[in-house]
Amino acid sequence: MRPLTRREIASAYITTLEHREHPEVTYDQYRQRAFQRLDAFLKPKLIVYLDTKYWVWLRDPHLAGPDEVYVRQLDKMLRDGVTKGRLICPVSFPTIAELFKQHQEVRLRTASVMDALSLGVSLKAPAEISAIELAQLFLDLHKVADNSTYIEPVWSRAGLLFGEGVLAKALPLAGSVLAQKKAFTGLWTLPIREIGSFMVTGPQLPDFASRINEERAGKPRSSYRFDQLYLAELATALDQKREMIARSLGTCFSPSGSLPNSTGVSEEIWSTFIWHTASAAIRRRGPSSLPFQRIAAALHASIRMDDACPHKNNDLEDVMHGSSALGYCDVFLTERSLAARILSSPVKDKAMWKCRVEHRPNAALGLLSDLIGSPN
Repeated sequence: MRPLTRREIASAYITTLEHREHPEVTYDQYRQRAFQRLDAFLKPKLIVYLDTKYWVWLRDPHLAGPDEVYVRQLDKMLRDGVTKGRLICPVSFPTIAELFKQHQEVRLRTASVMDALSLGVSLKAPAEISAIELAQLFLDLHKVADNSTYIEPVWSRAGLLFGEGVLAKALPLAGSVLAQKKAFTGLWTLPIREIGSFMVTGPQLPDFASRINEERAGKPRSSYRFDQLYLAELATALDQKREMIARSLGTCFSPSGSLPNSTGVSEEIWSTFIWHTASAAIRRRGPSSLPFQRIAAALHASIRMDDACPHKNNDLEDVMHGSSALGYCDVFLTERSLAARILSSPVKDKAMWKCRVEHRPNAALGLLSDLIGSPN
């Protein structure tokens, strides 16, 4: 067993002191308060999402070629904004997944930049975001407004992205509430560089490209319009989340916190429910109308509309980056091709978002300067 790091020792010590002062606080309350503090910490900040291209440029500005000078200025502006509490650049599941494609020495340098600009803040994994959105949509549709139903924010910490599963298995064996709190806080404070150093391989995203292209060949788009593909993509995505939807409904409306699983519902009733849920989300277009899933459906539909362009392996990562950024961030700095797809009229008209999208470093400087002011 490896020795504890200074961070881990300090984390355990502080958690112990807090528990001694407030032993009545349960583990669930402790966890909930941590997420509430994080949500409050982020509210006044400009949230700037960087895709992998920008993280690589900020790590090695010379890779930006003629834009190197702008990238260096951008690095200074972002670091200044984080230091002064004006902005933050969170990471996400696809960000970390792509980080682990890098050789370890390069990966650790990239992770150091991520730690500096994200402060360890991350969006939750896509499945968790989907569950949160579904629960919020059901509450909103049924106008449930009581404080007894707590839904976590979509924000989390990088250490919890891949440690939640381990934590869930370890908690019953922890033996005490203090031990549970220590385990949670240890992951909560885990830096991205540390994740990159002790994990040999990171999360592997499934290769859906071949399967999707086979399905596209077998079922040509024919005369389907974008809005038809959009609704079909959203409904299909929801149909694949039957158990998640059942859990979300249980969280919102069942006193025991659970409902019978979806296998007990007839296919006809289930299909009708899915289409009504997808249609309601599209009609409302509000902050509680499945933003991540709605934007992902629009991007997937956009790819399907281009008959000459088959799905590529990195399309899934691009869709997750775009859905994360557009759904929950203020600014998205990305590459030219993804920006063009996002800003195409079908996607923009159907998905709708307030996030500003830019792919040019010089234009990104001007945009951020307008939003937060120039560094001193």
